[in-house]
Amino acid sequence: MPLHPVKIAPSSPPPARVHHLPRILALAAVLFLFTCSEQTTVEYETLIPALRTLAGEEGWSASCPAWHAGGRQLLYCAQPKAGGAVTELREVEVESRISRTLLTDSTRLRFPSWSPSDSTILCTSARSGSHDLWLFNPATATWRRLTSLAGNESFPRWSPDGDRIAFLSLGRIALLDPATEEISYLVTPFLIVLSLAWSPDGESLLFSADNGSGEYLYRFDLSGSRFEELFPISQKGSWPVAAPAAAEGAGEHIAWRASTGPGTAGIYFCPAGAEKPSLVVRDGAMPAWSPDGTALVYIRGTNLVWEKVWIAIDE
Repeated sequence: MPLHPVKIAPSSPPPARVHHLPRILALAAVLFLFTCSEQTTVEYETLIPALRTLAGEEGWSASCPAWHAGGRQLLYCAQPKAGGAVTELREVEVESRISRTLLTDSTRLRFPSWSPSDSTILCTSARSGSHDLWLFNPATATWRRLTSLAGNESFPRWSPDGDRIAFLSLGRIALLDPATEEISYLVTPFLIVLSLAWSPDGESLLFSADNGSGEYLYRFDLSGSRFEELFPISQKGSWPVAAPAAAEGAGEHIAWRASTGPGTAGIYFCPAGAEKPSLVVRDGAMPAWSPDGTALVYIRGTNLVWEKVWIAIDE
């Protein structure tokens, strides 16, 4: 189901009404209401079982979730809590929650994602020393190396059309043509880039970067070769991700991880056209939007969690 905005009066509000949802929600939904300091009011209407743990196994930690383009499966990495270099690359079915191991790896594999055009999986791996970009073919168990740069690469992200791969190299944003393996770099002076994602239309990149005062959120406009802060009001945060706001007809929904207090962090959300963000997950990291923009998966503790929420914003 899509995200549905609900109007909330500034004081003494009447019971909130959800528009365009089936009547069954009135019986099946559980409503939570809270206000975040300097944030908009948020209402959760969680349709059972809209919040579920997709992957959680005693002795293992999940990380780096990534959706399949069809929205029915997720890739993620699982590492032993006891430590070590072993990583299991796993695939989980969202509906059944059945998980299978695609690969057991000892090269610190990270950031897996399916190719938009075939069944290969993009990831980083230290199988040749430093962390480079690799393509893994599960059908043939073969590997193709894409980069061999100095230092470690991270956050490889396919463009929506599959023509380019954006990634980070030594704090810089790089673009790779997987057909020719040619690499170009984007200019972001005075910033050390720390995380990265594509916009849904492929025309820009969302990223977080250390600007000397902390980690803040930015956008790089590829057509104009320029960057700016992601929101009119500066926002600290990391791991920004965006999904098309199909229900609203234009724009994008953006989520990211940010501090919620000393030593704690959650996931914030800003729907298309909203002026202020809202805290939607009190304890979470590594958010990833479903392809249709209706659900988030994220890491809570050591578990992979799937959650479908309906957000209400003040007008």
